[in-house]
Amino acid sequence: MDIFSIPIINYHKIDFRKDIGLTSRNPADFEKDIKALAEAGYGFLTFSDLINHSITSSSKQIIITFDDGYESVYLNALPVMEKYEAKGTIFIPLNYIGRFNDWDVQVKSLKFKHLNEFQINELLETGFEIGAHGFSHKALTHMTLEQAREEISSVKTEMENRFNTMINVFCYPFGRYDNDILEIVKKTGYKYGIASQ
Repeated sequence: MDIFSIPIINYHKIDFRKDIGLTSRNPADFEKDIKALAEAGYGFLTFSDLINHSITSSSKQIIITFDDGYESVYLNALPVMEKYEAKGTIFIPLNYIGRFNDWDVQVKSLKFKHLNEFQINELLETGFEIGAHGFSHKALTHMTLEQAREEISSVKTEMENRFNTMINVFCYPFGRYDNDILEIVKKTGYKYGIASQ
């Protein structure tokens, strides 16, 4: 199956609190989304399913992704996904595991927490996939090529060792990349590079 024919829906936070960047989806609305997709007959894939050819016979397939690895994916999205037998891909900025984000400017210093290692492992056990999102969540195009290479290649090795799983997909922080960045991702061994615009 050609990945370009499969829709990808991207979420960030599944949270009752609203944020300035409008990247927070209310859990009740998120459930409506997933329920509608399930009732419409969509099969839920990960990128690893495409690589391993372990896809369902459904002619309608979709990939659900979650940028930044927020704790709300575990707390609010996972129960919904399990209810509808769905799974997704979570892009983890490695240095933020178990910490609060500091790149989002929010009203009244509102902060959102990232997944901890226990939660990530629990998500993996339910069929979710994790992908790389760098170490620092900084735009790769604002770095030297050597710094970008560290964010792209070293993070893959560290994540694979830490979570005992293949990391097949890289998500570009802030959706920013150029030809040099694409080449590093390809040479590192990722099967897919993803950006939300």
